[in-house]
Amino acid sequence: MTDLNGKETLMNAKENLKSFLSSKKYWRTSEIIKFGADNFSNRADRNARVLRSEGFLKRLSLEETKKIFGNTKEQGYEVLGNFRESLF
Repeated sequence: MTDLNGKETLMNAKENLKSFLSSKKYWRTSEIIKFGADNFSNRADRNARVLRSEGFLKRLSLEETKKIFGNTKEQGYEVLGNFRESLF
């Protein structure tokens, strides 16, 4: 199966999000939503919450998010070590 750009889409949306999130340690909600929009997925934010419930992501407190991303009211996430190792 191919997407609109002619690329093979063998992974489902959740696996695709996992692969994307493994590229760095900290993420904001807006970055996750932008990834979903760029990849024709309106479930990226929900999939991130599912990954959090599975223990792959950690939800950051507002204070931690402000330290990492500056003055923002967005939710921040941290990719946990076991998640990064499970992809490789």
